[in-house]
Amino acid sequence: MAQIGLNGITKSFGDTIVLQGIDLQIADGEFLTLVGPSGCGKSTLLRIIAGLEAQSGGDVTIGDRQVNRLRPSRRDLAMVFQSYALYPHLSVQQNMETPLRLRDLGFWERAPLLGALLPGRGAKLDRLRANVREVAQVLEIEHLLARKPGQLSGGQRQRVALGRAMVRKPVAFLMDEPLSNLDAALRVHMRAELAQLHRALGTTFVYVTHDQAEALTMSDRMAVMMDGVILQLGAPSEIYRDPQHRKVAEFVGSPRINILEAETDSAGRVAAHGVQLQRRAAGCGARVSLGIRPEHLSLACERDNEGWPFTPTHKENLGADFFLHGHVNGGSTRLVARATPEQAIAISLGQEVRVRPDPGAAMLFGADDRRIRFLEA
Repeated sequence: MAQIGLNGITKSFGDTIVLQGIDLQIADGEFLTLVGPSGCGKSTLLRIIAGLEAQSGGDVTIGDRQVNRLRPSRRDLAMVFQSYALYPHLSVQQNMETPLRLRDLGFWERAPLLGALLPGRGAKLDRLRANVREVAQVLEIEHLLARKPGQLSGGQRQRVALGRAMVRKPVAFLMDEPLSNLDAALRVHMRAELAQLHRALGTTFVYVTHDQAEALTMSDRMAVMMDGVILQLGAPSEIYRDPQHRKVAEFVGSPRINILEAETDSAGRVAAHGVQLQRRAAGCGARVSLGIRPEHLSLACERDNEGWPFTPTHKENLGADFFLHGHVNGGSTRLVARATPEQAIAISLGQEVRVRPDPGAAMLFGADDRRIRFLEA
């Protein structure tokens, strides 16, 4: 049973508060990603789960055990680091054998000369080497077992680091930005590999990253962290489509969501830069922020008097899509709108067009950055 529970976890380094009462339940077999900007506390939280860092307050449970005072080696967790942490003087085979030797062989059995004379040692070595070969086969690195880390590519080293963790058959894998040292194309490939590996193993994965693409593509659930708190926890599609906080909306999504200053009148009608939305907000008489993702803006080359006057100043070509960067109403407010290649070719830089939000796509955030709901029509 690999359910992991975090109850009221706090952490301070001197006067600096890093974690502010984290409550989180991670289900058995779940792939949960902790995502957020650098310095938000996600790696510290992972190290607390692993036992590499002691929390200032709160409890960590694994299954039905409280593990606050349990050493890392007794928690039955496998950690995969950003730096791979492979022994450069050992072969891939030896790197993957090391955790098993430390766990399954006694002190004298690990001795180079005397250990060879002890009864039962040979059978133990055969079992752990068979385990290594089995894992190497799953990761498709059998042909690399005799090589040393210096002879491997970045992706191959990552597989070896995963294999060294897998041979122990832990109750959960903890991964701290394991793909950040890889090039962009290899990161995309390894995201798919990790997601497939998780499905095959059915083991709990807790994954830390600042890359929202990794969180969106691999996770069962993702927890968006800012300033030592979890702002929102949910399925990737829910986080993207229905953010509960402006900071979550701005962090998740590429390009970033457009944020326009707006206001509501006494009847709850919302207006931004001279354009009034058809829907009314639950609040009234307050300044708010309007959030619209680039793919939810429609372009109109003709002046149909709907939407905002928009002047593109840059075209970003991503092949199947173009993103037009520009300004609203000739002012300083920047906006990004997605366009098809055909639309982008027809629009010149500096040419004024109009953009309008798709019906029901706009989001509203209050002065405290929390989501404000629109009233039902």
